[in-house]
Amino acid sequence: SSSSSSSSMTGGEGPREEGGIPPEVYELPDAAETKVAHSWSCGEAVSRMRASVEDGLSSEEARRRRAAWGRNELVDAPRKSKWAMLWDQFDDRLVQILVAVAIASAVLGVLESEDASSWVDPAVICLILVSNAAVGVWQESSADDSLEALKRLQPKLCCCKRDGEWDGETSAAELVPGDVVYLRVGDKVPADVRLLQFKASTFATDEAALTGEAATVQKSTEALEASAALSARFSMAYSGTVVTAGHAVGVVVATGMSTEIGRIQAGVTAAKADRQKTPLTVKLDEFADQLTLVVGAVCVATFAASAPRFGAAIFGHNVLRGAMFYAKAAVALGVAAIPEGLPAVITLCL
Repeated sequence: SSSSSSSSMTGGEGPREEGGIPPEVYELPDAAETKVAHSWSCGEAVSRMRASVEDGLSSEEARRRRAAWGRNELVDAPRKSKWAMLWDQFDDRLVQILVAVAIASAVLGVLESEDASSWVDPAVICLILVSNAAVGVWQESSADDSLEALKRLQPKLCCCKRDGEWDGETSAAELVPGDVVYLRVGDKVPADVRLLQFKASTFATDEAALTGEAATVQKSTEALEASAALSARFSMAYSGTVVTAGHAVGVVVATGMSTEIGRIQAGVTAAKADRQKTPLTVKLDEFADQLTLVVGAVCVATFAASAPRFGAAIFGHNVLRGAMFYAKAAVALGVAAIPEGLPAVITLCL
């Protein structure tokens, strides 16, 4: 039915009506159905994908399917700028407390400009904050690099049958559901492919990038149980994996973000976009709130208890000078009580 085919092979959004092409023309299996393509027989796979092993798709048909279903590419999420990543590193209660303490120490340093050592505390705290932020930005940049690594698993070219002829220089991004492809030793698989014929006695792929399986996987053209685990779907060759033995012909059943590697990228992107704090972060924020109250109360109590000595002879009976001295001592006590290295230690440990 047209309702069952409303999901796009490139992201589950449905075929796009472009150039007057009615979507109902492309009643191909949706992403949920192609997920169990390993359970289809070879004949069923060809029939469902409206393919032809002998002739492949025509160039015109491939163009129409591409217009309806999109290109065979992994979609990037918008990347954060370095400044945005840096700003995010200060969205932490404990770090914000350290910033406040550093500012307070710097203000006292200005007021006590004759004492060079008054700048030590704010300088050390700022160094810790900058180091922590740099590590955080580096970690977030590494996550972006992992998405790029997934894209590098995709080949640039592949061997595809179009207009009844094999073309070994077909752009992998131009593949569409229903294309017939030829896979050889050393090739990267350009899309999720249901294997139809072997041109050698064996056919195997390296699926370490997808499943983590270290050993190569021997393939078969036999239909399997729909509930088979990803690593046991021997009738499929998945996008981004590498052919390690044999030659085979297969039909493309999923492209772009509907491939298994595309689903991984979608999961990574969704995890990055999820701004919900982890239980550890929530606990650290609670700890920071409690620490702020306790340290603030101790500092205020220390300053108040020192009030009778503001006009002591050691300060030349200058109350303001005495108050500044004890205010600085109270701030120094607060700085000592705040675990400046905790954010950096947690970041490095995680």
